[in-house]
Amino acid sequence: MYRAAYGPLTKLMLRKRFMFNKMDQIAFDKTMFELRRFLEDHVKCATPDMGMMEALNASVGHQVMAEITWRADKTDPEIMHANVGRTAPVL
Repeated sequence: MYRAAYGPLTKLMLRKRFMFNKMDQIAFDKTMFELRRFLEDHVKCATPDMGMMEALNASVGHQVMAEITWRADKTDPEIMHANVGRTAPVL
């Protein structure tokens, strides 16, 4: 729909955010795991032997190219959410 009306999207910049729930330890640990995996597998700036602060410091200035997929909100299909698909580090 968007492409037909306005043309293709190119050079779109998005930020990936990790939201930590300090009230729920299981949710906090899950987000910490996802952040660690993102730094190691997608950004490729960290190794498993690094501490979390060292890995975060190593990520400063790094970028990732990502395929963005769009998902309609369950409660309001007019609202679209951007999800990160395949990634590649920008070296």
